[in-house]
Amino acid sequence: MTMSRVMSSLPVDREMKAALLGKKNSLSIALEFVRCHEIGDWKAHEDIRQALGISDDTASRLYVGALKWADETSHAFDA
Repeated sequence: MTMSRVMSSLPVDREMKAALLGKKNSLSIALEFVRCHEIGDWKAHEDIRQALGISDDTASRLYVGALKWADETSHAFDA
């Protein structure tokens, strides 16, 4: 199944779908920030964090919040 087809079935807003499909928009930097965190690219992670002007603590809280949202969303499909 193509990523575009997967995106069409997800309850995610249009801008997030575009970012997930590789389009540059206001959410794509946040997505890249998460990707850097997940693969351990700490240099790029730090560069993005500084560009966004957020603290390490805020970055950690945002990441944990995103994980919780993803978990809750995935459980919604189980129902």
